[in-house]
Amino acid sequence: MSARAQVEVPAGRTAAPFPTLRHSTASVGQRDVSFVRVGALRLRVSRQGQGPALLLLGGLGNSLGVWDNLVRELPDIDTIAVDAPGTGASSTPALPLSMADLADLYASLVRALGLDQVSVLGLSFGGAVAQQLAYQSPGLVRRLVLCGTGPGVGGAPGSAAALQELASPARYFSAAQSRRATPVIYGGRFAREQKSFARELEQRLASPPSVYGYYCQLAALAGWSSLPWLGNIAASTLILAGDADPVYPVENAAILGQCIPNARVEVLNGGGHLFIMDSARDIAPSVNAFIADDRPVSLSRRL
Repeated sequence: MSARAQVEVPAGRTAAPFPTLRHSTASVGQRDVSFVRVGALRLRVSRQGQGPALLLLGGLGNSLGVWDNLVRELPDIDTIAVDAPGTGASSTPALPLSMADLADLYASLVRALGLDQVSVLGLSFGGAVAQQLAYQSPGLVRRLVLCGTGPGVGGAPGSAAALQELASPARYFSAAQSRRATPVIYGGRFAREQKSFARELEQRLASPPSVYGYYCQLAALAGWSSLPWLGNIAASTLILAGDADPVYPVENAAILGQCIPNARVEVLNGGGHLFIMDSARDIAPSVNAFIADDRPVSLSRRL
């Protein structure tokens, strides 16, 4: 998918010096929120922090709020979070986008923001898209961070109960369903200390995906696999995994680490699927150090 990108500009502001750019920005605290038009889609983007640029790609149905806890721990990184098509305040595609389409979309978004290169951190479904982006646009992706994700077909399957819950977006629309599904899907601290994360769960209910957009994401994953080309990913890669993740068992991190040439695996003891939310302080030092560094990755370890 080849797409023109536009950043919308309000009255009284001067457009950035890119031929297809218009900019519309609202400040939310220290966060800069804008809408960027890429082809037929309007994407909501949030930028916060200063330093090397890091594009954040969320999981199934996730909106910007999934990144709040982690972004607070990364003040020296220019974090760029985006609502995927069909989630949060971004528009929904008329037809499902393939993984290759999504990778092209985010490449166009990065260029629309005036960036020649970014690091990319992807969570779950977003980790699959991040792999595709690093493969399709190697010159665009400086460093790659893969969180709670896998290679798709050919990887280690998650628990049947978790995958059954993921087949529906119901947890985003019902508090009771969310409370019931949380320990099944997410594991980790979300399962053990659910009451401690009431704010995070309420945020997810307040910003649900479109039902059609959610199923578009599932369609993109169907039959997808990165195994044929993982060995061609050039970016230095940090793979973060929880050893109590019901969706992507830790074996997936090992597969990714073995197949990507310059990769390191770090395993969070007791970490579930959403460790970027419930254990942000535990993983932030690794993310900060990795994004700030230009050296090849070192040995894998447990956190």
